[in-house]
Amino acid sequence: LRASGRTVRLGDYAAAALMAQAGRFAPPPDDPRHPLSGVACGLHLPRVAHRRLLLQRARQLGVIEPPACFVGAELGSAGQVAAVRLDDGSRLPASLFIDASGPAALLAGSLPSTTRLSWRHWLPCDCAVTTEQDSTVPPAPYGHVEKLAHGWRLQLPVQEGLSETLVYPSASAIELPSGECQTFEQGRLAEPWSANVVAIGGAAAVLEPQQGLPFHLIQ
Repeated sequence: LRASGRTVRLGDYAAAALMAQAGRFAPPPDDPRHPLSGVACGLHLPRVAHRRLLLQRARQLGVIEPPACFVGAELGSAGQVAAVRLDDGSRLPASLFIDASGPAALLAGSLPSTTRLSWRHWLPCDCAVTTEQDSTVPPAPYGHVEKLAHGWRLQLPVQEGLSETLVYPSASAIELPSGECQTFEQGRLAEPWSANVVAIGGAAAVLEPQQGLPFHLIQ
């Protein structure tokens, strides 16, 4: 077709892309013979409500959430984490710790044996601002990623409106929306399991928060 001079886009031959352009969505049918059976779909979840739901479910399963906040890690003689210290003066000893503290890597970062490999040379974005806006307009049935002069913007429709994330390098001078800036350095730990600390998700590796990559890292 292109050889004959006709303009051809790959999206013209993808059912999901055509449905998105038309503002339409339907769950893929179970019948494998149906032309839409192979259309993949996902969920766009509001972060605050999703976090609240996960905490509630974890408590139902017996997870105990200390009322105090993390202060630091107490190291043992062998270089392992012996206990976690909280701001109410208490300590939580254990033989194995899971570090799910995100890019801060609070436990893994306290180990003298921890080495972080930086990807800043290839991936310079190190700041993200996420805002959520109410909207009375029906949401688009897809997420939109837009390349900017410095960084990129991700827009996701959620039940209450629109969630927008702006990711950019801190060295760039751009106009920022109102919201809390989350700083991070893209890279990974050389050893996600060091001594008696196992780092998962953002504590083990940090990639730009685009299209659910942090969720894939946790899985």
